[in-house]
Amino acid sequence: MELLPGGTLEDWLQPEQYDRLTIDDILEIMVQIARALDYAHANGVIHRDIKPANIHYDAVAWQIKIMDFGIAAIGSGKASSLDDDKISGTPSHMAPELLLGHAADARSDLYSLGVVLYQLLSGKLPFSGKDCASVLRQAAAHDILPLQPTRPDTPRELTDLGYRLMALEPSSRPANARQVVDELEEIIDGRRRGILRNVRRQSRAWRGPTLIGSMVALIMAVGMSHIHSSQRQAMADASYGFGDALISLVAQETAEALILEDTTALAVLVSDFAANPEVVHLHISDSDGLIQASTNPYLKGEALTRPIGQQVARPNSGIQLYRTESGQLEFSVPVRFQARRVGEVRLALDGSGLERTARATLTMLALVFGAAMLAVLAGLAWIIRRHQVGLRRLAWGLKRLQRGQYDFRFDDEMRDEFSSAMREFNRLALQLEEQRRAASKFIAAQPHIHTGDWQPGDQNAALDSALDATLDLARANPSGADETSTGKTDDDSRVTPLRKHRPG
Repeated sequence: MELLPGGTLEDWLQPEQYDRLTIDDILEIMVQIARALDYAHANGVIHRDIKPANIHYDAVAWQIKIMDFGIAAIGSGKASSLDDDKISGTPSHMAPELLLGHAADARSDLYSLGVVLYQLLSGKLPFSGKDCASVLRQAAAHDILPLQPTRPDTPRELTDLGYRLMALEPSSRPANARQVVDELEEIIDGRRRGILRNVRRQSRAWRGPTLIGSMVALIMAVGMSHIHSSQRQAMADASYGFGDALISLVAQETAEALILEDTTALAVLVSDFAANPEVVHLHISDSDGLIQASTNPYLKGEALTRPIGQQVARPNSGIQLYRTESGQLEFSVPVRFQARRVGEVRLALDGSGLERTARATLTMLALVFGAAMLAVLAGLAWIIRRHQVGLRRLAWGLKRLQRGQYDFRFDDEMRDEFSSAMREFNRLALQLEEQRRAASKFIAAQPHIHTGDWQPGDQNAALDSALDATLDLARANPSGADETSTGKTDDDSRVTPLRKHRPG
């Protein structure tokens, strides 16, 4: 007998070990069990006692082995009851048909596999019973608790697979273990390689929204740039106008005093204007260019220097304006008396407030631009994500129909862009299921067709060949009512296979 390192899944379901299992671990465990069952069923072996205690798990090697084939049914793989009247197996993991004394087939093992998946996802059994008798009654009546995964990253497809594996009727379960392997590998592939595989596809999906976002950004940037430049120019014009008015007033008041060489009057005038906090300096010079009065008394008698800074072009103004790097505005205007130049006034104003206001405006516009673009991008991302999820759900449902799982339904509780498509899908699936049921009755009524030796999956192939009628989707809603507006659909269209076949 082989010595196996590690322990069973029963050990890993204990509280101290359970949290160490990740979704990737659970997926790998499940796909290996399904492969082992597929191999066993292909060789005519039905285990009949799949449960965590009979599944060995080597966490280091990531290897699964199924143990204890003591009550396995060995034969051609067809339904078998082992020719006895005893119920063999673990009640909590036995398929309802076995508990009712019916024959076992490969889909009975798939039910047990679903219970194992339920335990791996939720950490508990799907029954609320506290003793063996109550569990036995609930299992036979298919009284199963809703599956609530403990891990937030559990794929929805994996939860749905668990429900279908534990369906009451064997025909509602996956046809064989190979199909379970395929579905699990699709989920694994979507988790491991989905991002890399869909980069190009997602980049194509983002081209339209990216173009829209770029256009919105360009329009907003041009508009805000125009607003900023216009506001900056308006504030500059206001400052220039204030300086022009102030220096013109000074030039008008000083003309007579300069002719009379009344330095006292000039000094009083300068001191009055110096009280204005916006005035940096004020110089009044005579016709010889010598300062006669200034806010800086030490400059009296000195020659008036040339203005510093860059001259601002003002073709229609007789007042010269210079702007320094610090934002200071220096105005210069000649003093005239009866058309004769008698002096010059030089006035400097503090323009740093204008710069601060311009920077604050630019900062606020940038914040508004960033917030608006963030809202646009977030809205586009939400819309794209919503549509991608809806399309993936539809694709998943169509894949179910392709596999012959006509009892699959979408919940019609949601009211979104895809709700109408989901309802049409449910009607299509309902008609396919009804035709499958009719075809099944037709096959059963043919005396020359013997189904006793069929393998799991053979019935699906025969039913598919019998479905030769064309679906008339117009008959799905004979009243002609618009169910999109009323929100009403067949009650049968909003149940999963697990709930659908549950006895009332």
